[in-house]
Amino acid sequence: MRKLEALLPNIEVTTRVLLLRHGESTFNEQGRCQGSSDESILTERGMLTALRSGQYLKRELPDIVLTSPLQRARQTAEIVRAELGSGATLECHDLLKEVHLPRWEGLTFAGIRGAFSGEYRIWKECPHELCMRRSGSAGEEFKPILDLYWRAGEFWNDVLPRYAGKRVLVVSHGGMTRALIGSALGMAASLYHRTQQSNGGLSILEFGRVHAGARIDALNVTGHLHSRLPKLKEGKRGVRFILIPLNHADSCQLIDHLKPDFVTAPPAGVIAKHFSEGRLRTGVASGAIDSLIPVLLAAAGVPWTDRGRWNMSRDRISVIHYPLPDANGVLQAFNIPINAFNTLRTNATQAGLHSLYCATTLRPTVRIETNERSVL
Repeated sequence: MRKLEALLPNIEVTTRVLLLRHGESTFNEQGRCQGSSDESILTERGMLTALRSGQYLKRELPDIVLTSPLQRARQTAEIVRAELGSGATLECHDLLKEVHLPRWEGLTFAGIRGAFSGEYRIWKECPHELCMRRSGSAGEEFKPILDLYWRAGEFWNDVLPRYAGKRVLVVSHGGMTRALIGSALGMAASLYHRTQQSNGGLSILEFGRVHAGARIDALNVTGHLHSRLPKLKEGKRGVRFILIPLNHADSCQLIDHLKPDFVTAPPAGVIAKHFSEGRLRTGVASGAIDSLIPVLLAAAGVPWTDRGRWNMSRDRISVIHYPLPDANGVLQAFNIPINAFNTLRTNATQAGLHSLYCATTLRPTVRIETNERSVL
């Protein structure tokens, strides 16, 4: 993979990249591993997620929509593009396909944990070291995560420069989106599981000379989906830690709405002391941004020297999940707007009515062509 410093060598203007994961798919619903297989399609919930994402992205008005060719991503991109109504061009790129896991694709994760316990342990603890054999007669051995990060780097270097100075929407997959973020920010492939990208989650990167490469403005924002916080990828256990800038006018109101199990000042101290067996505890760390950013970087595995790439804002919050006392943290979200978060809590009734309106009024207008049949 080429070095980040070689990225966008002749571009002097800022290029804004919006990274969107596809909506819920049939394999997501069934708890099956998708990988780069193309059997799963969007569920009804997934189509509604795409519709809401398109409505939210009207404020960004992307100039171009680039998508993985796999059905679940392409369907999402087509719904979003139709909702934008801006005439943005849509292009498919094979580099944006999900990680290739040929031995596991189509299997349930419960089945994978049982039948491939050794490989699954490597996947969870050292994902960059997992080896598999490619599909086909040759069946050469490869490392899926290193291959994924290589494709992400090739996308940044070979595809993105064509759209310098534009607002680019990239619709892809959970694994690919994390690899795109990691490769852009110089994060090692070993940190693959340290960030999260939910179905319909939106992340934002900016490229340009002023950032000396890439800067991240948001990770896994899900407020447009009427989700107070991103879904817990590792299950409802451990400690969920919310970082709130102390000097924002709404910070006290937000803490009151959250009703956390504990409130502390950064640094977070020993997370293990806050664990309670068999249940999830939510804590808040409130302080100045300079005291919060070290907690966030440590959770994501990012060295202090790269702190300039993380544009933490005083009117945003971030979320870290520690599933086990001795496990690494998972950065669930970065820079969620505080005002939007409060609105979700206080306007729950209105949100429910809006959801019902979208499902009953808007959804029938969406028609997606997939392999000569329609999904409505």
